[in-house]
Amino acid sequence: ASILGVDPEYAEIQRVAVLPGGRMLNSVDVSERRRVAVIGRSAREELFGGQPALGRSIVVAGSHFIVIGEIAPREGSMAGGRDGRVIIPATTYRILYRTNRVSSLLIAPASAEVSDRALQQAFAVLGARHRFDADDRRALQPWGTFDMDREIRYFMLGLKAFLAIVGGFTLLVGGIGVANIMFVVVRERRVEIGVKRAMGARRIHILVQFMLEAVLLVALGALLGFLIAVSIVQLASLIPAMEEMGKPVISGAVAVGTGLVLAIVALAAGLFPARAAARLDPVVCLR
Repeated sequence: ASILGVDPEYAEIQRVAVLPGGRMLNSVDVSERRRVAVIGRSAREELFGGQPALGRSIVVAGSHFIVIGEIAPREGSMAGGRDGRVIIPATTYRILYRTNRVSSLLIAPASAEVSDRALQQAFAVLGARHRFDADDRRALQPWGTFDMDREIRYFMLGLKAFLAIVGGFTLLVGGIGVANIMFVVVRERRVEIGVKRAMGARRIHILVQFMLEAVLLVALGALLGFLIAVSIVQLASLIPAMEEMGKPVISGAVAVGTGLVLAIVALAAGLFPARAAARLDPVVCLR
């Protein structure tokens, strides 16, 4: 296991959460140099198998520690690295290993946009304290994920835009298909339309009838597509690799947006055939 001596802010910066019933290290644990530990999932399985670890004792560097929390699993490709961690207070770590050396400092900028400025300020503060040139990047070994996060964010935005365009064209083609079907239906039911008009049906009645049929056709297709999407997401979530990549979910915003687009497509696909049907001359239809 990787033994880490940390301050309480570690959990916030690293976004470490513990499972219900346990807790993370706090300032009292650090100030009183308590022998308490928070362990990851693989560390718990290695030590206790499938048994609960909370309240049980483990030995770290020859000293007994009480487990006060277990790190909650986190989705993502880099989340597995924290499963083998054993986290103890930094002050306790210094006593156990007889060292005052700090191996790393964690910095959490307010956003990725100010990460470069935050790193520059960190160099300035540490340079002034430890007497090295703040412009000398060899003095420290900075490593961060902000550049990668920024690239991934732009890539995901581009991918979403591409998928939105493809999806929009797909719905447009589907709407054209529905409109063609409705035009064929109108042509094949000209006699029915003529009879209804001859018996007193108004144009608005014919218009509403074919509009509703088009909307119903699109709604059935949308429902079928949504069920297929849910089935694919459920099947994909069963793939073992998804535990580290992140389980797929149905986006509520995308579902609502798709529903609105489908409503527009249904209205557009049904309006023109319905208007054509309503404008038919009943005499010509019955001929």
